[in-house]
Amino acid sequence: MPFPIGRQLAFLLARRRSWERRGPRSVSASQQRAAGSNASRGQRPPACPLLSAGRPGSRLRLRHSPASAVTCASLSTSSASSMASKEFNPTFPTTDWSVAKKHLKELDHTERRSYYKAERFVILDEIQTWKDFSTEEKLKQPVTHYKKNDVLNEKVSLLQEDITKLEIDAIVNAANSSLMGGGGVDGCIHMAAGPLLSKECSTLGGCSPGDAKITSGYCLPAKYVIHTVGPIVQGKERLPEKVLQSCYVTSLKLASDNNLRTIAFPCVSTGIYGYPNGQAAETVLKTVRQYLEEHRNSFDRIIFCVFLKIDYMLYKEKMPFYFPFDAVSPGSPKEKSKSADKDEKQTENTLKLGNGQGAK
Repeated sequence: MPFPIGRQLAFLLARRRSWERRGPRSVSASQQRAAGSNASRGQRPPACPLLSAGRPGSRLRLRHSPASAVTCASLSTSSASSMASKEFNPTFPTTDWSVAKKHLKELDHTERRSYYKAERFVILDEIQTWKDFSTEEKLKQPVTHYKKNDVLNEKVSLLQEDITKLEIDAIVNAANSSLMGGGGVDGCIHMAAGPLLSKECSTLGGCSPGDAKITSGYCLPAKYVIHTVGPIVQGKERLPEKVLQSCYVTSLKLASDNNLRTIAFPCVSTGIYGYPNGQAAETVLKTVRQYLEEHRNSFDRIIFCVFLKIDYMLYKEKMPFYFPFDAVSPGSPKEKSKSADKDEKQTENTLKLGNGQGAK
C-alpha cells in the first residue's frame, strides 16, 4: 500500500537535510586524472562530481561552495584548453588557419603525416644529391670556369617529380600576384594544401614580381610554402633576368631567415608565363651557385624539382657547367652549354604541351 503524500514529502525533506549536513564532496585525484585522460583523447570530460541531483531525473544543481566551484571550473578550463589544439581539421574551410598553423608547427614530420592529402610522398633520403646523380648517370663534364666543389654538389639535386609530394621544409610556389591560386604549379599546390592555404594567403596583401612570402604547408608534406611571383615574358622583349634572379634569391633568404634547411624550386616563369626554358635554367643555376658559394652553410639541400621532361633534360645538360663534378681546364666565363640557342624552340614546344606542371 503506497505511503500517504504527507509521509513521502516528510521523507524527502529529511533526506535533503541529511545531504546538506554532509556538505559537498571533494574531487578525488583519480577523478581528476580521468578527466584529463578523456580530454587528451578528444572526449568530453565526465560530469563534474560536484554537480548532484538528489534523485534520478531531477535537474542538476551546482552546490554553493566557492572552493567547489573553483575546482570544477579549473577542470573544465584545463579540459577545454587541452582539446582546443586538436579540435580542427586543416581540410575544412571553416577551420581557423592560425590555430591550424600553430598546431602543425609543433609537430614533426611523422606526426604531421596524418594530415597529408597526398597518398604518397617523397622523403629527402630518397632524393639523390647531384654528386651521386652525376656519377650514376655517367654524365660528360663540359668545359667550365666554375671549380669542382663536392660540398656544393651534395647540397643540390635534380628531380623530375610532382613538387607537392616532397616531405621537406619548404617548397616554392610559382604564384600569381594575388597569391590566391591559379593554374599549373600554383593551382596544384593550393589543391594539395587544402583551403586554409588560400585563407592565410588572403591576409598577406599580395606579392610583387621578384618578391616572396611564406605560409604554412597545411596538408602538404612540406612544412611551408614560399610563394614567389616571377616575371611574365611576352613576345621578343628583353628578358627580365634580374626579376627572375630575385625570385630565387628572395626565396632562399626567406627560407634561411625561418631556419628552413631544405627547399625545392619548380621552374618559375616558364611555360605559359613565357620565359624561355633554357635561358631560365641558365639564370637559375647561375644564381643558386653564386648564392651557395656565399651561404653554403645555410642549406642542407636545394632541389630543382621539374615536372616536364623538357626541363629535366635542360637541367641535366646545364648543371654540369655550373656544378662541375669533375676537374676540367678553365673555360670562358661567358661560355654556355650548346642548348642555349634552342631556347626559343623549346619554349614553343612547352607552350604546345601546356602548363602541365603539378599533381598527377
